[in-house]
Amino acid sequence: MNAAQYDWMNRMQANVATLREQYYGASAFDNELLAETLRKVREAVKRLKLKVISLEENAANHEFWDGEADARVEWLAEALRIIGIYTAEPDDVEINEDRLYELEMDRRHYAVHGGDPEWAQ
Repeated sequence: MNAAQYDWMNRMQANVATLREQYYGASAFDNELLAETLRKVREAVKRLKLKVISLEENAANHEFWDGEADARVEWLAEALRIIGIYTAEPDDVEINEDRLYELEMDRRHYAVHGGDPEWAQ
């Protein structure tokens, strides 16, 4: 994630946290903040061409209509989680090519001759 993406993600997560607090009664629910956050996250999902469960299907799957949580806020949290996974940096694991070569040669020896190669005994 570059600096701009990281900043955007932090702002959107802060918006979701604020909306959750408001939903549970900390203050009046800000529908404008919800609408703006939904618009921005939907646009990001569209631009990144991600497959994210629909808002309606998410609500039906988790039965958010009974007052435990706001389906829109929970959908935003899930969409941000998926965006975070998609834009994450790869692990900095260096590949040991010599070890991979040895493993491949061992696999080939087992496939042809069975047992351990002489040099490995």
